[in-house]
Amino acid sequence: MGTGGAYLIGGALIVILLAIAAPATLDLGGNIFVITPNVRAIALILSTISFLVGLNYKSSPKSPIGRLNVSVTGDSNVFSGNVFSEGDATIVHNIPPEERLAHIAPDGDPQYAVRHLPLGPFFEKDYRTFLMLRISNDGKARVEAERVSAQIEIDSDILVQSKVFPAAWESADDTAKHGTGQLLEQIGEIQTQVDIPANGLPVRIILAFKNQDEENAHAFGHASLNSPGWEHPDLILPPGNYRLTINLRGINIDPNPTVLNYDLTVLNAGETFDIAPSTRQGE
Repeated sequence: MGTGGAYLIGGALIVILLAIAAPATLDLGGNIFVITPNVRAIALILSTISFLVGLNYKSSPKSPIGRLNVSVTGDSNVFSGNVFSEGDATIVHNIPPEERLAHIAPDGDPQYAVRHLPLGPFFEKDYRTFLMLRISNDGKARVEAERVSAQIEIDSDILVQSKVFPAAWESADDTAKHGTGQLLEQIGEIQTQVDIPANGLPVRIILAFKNQDEENAHAFGHASLNSPGWEHPDLILPPGNYRLTINLRGINIDPNPTVLNYDLTVLNAGETFDIAPSTRQGE
């Protein structure tokens, strides 16, 4: 019950008392007023209604200070007032505008790590060299980059058509424990979306893998986990040169999408990969 409800109840009680206790005639400054039974009945009915309305009166809820509704349209982050939000993602009002968006970018050089594929109980361990890229928040923002997904596009003159697929991320916890080139027993937890913290801890995208003794490599996506030996038939990469594009989309990032371009070379048997930032970077 708000202030308006209290006024309604207080006024109703006063009218009820007057209707019951007032004499039949009132002398107000020489003017005589006669209070008939009908007037008393009407006053009691109206005051009772006012009393009941006051009991059920609710004031309009007030919006919290510094918080306004926001929306996300397509791939664009839309601000309104002091808050940015989508679902559970929120930037509080006291963060300066220049620190409300995270700029995510590659963290160091691409990594190589030898890992084995779990091929089942009837196969020996099959070791492959995995090519990975670390991504981190650049530290200038005070917010996490949230629900970040990555779409990989691999194109080449030697392909009939480009390969486009959602990337596979490793969690930040797994990334923190593993070192470059370290022999790992298995792939860490695989996700299609990750949060990239503002403390600089990176996450990793697994790009591709190759058995050094074989000619072909395989691009790696979330769908690879459901293929025998993680060799998805649509993601075979014969030796040659490729254009690799990574589109990063998420909440609280700028630009959205963030686009990374690399030149990837799948080397012949006996070697693995060469990869370097492309001159297409920034196009």
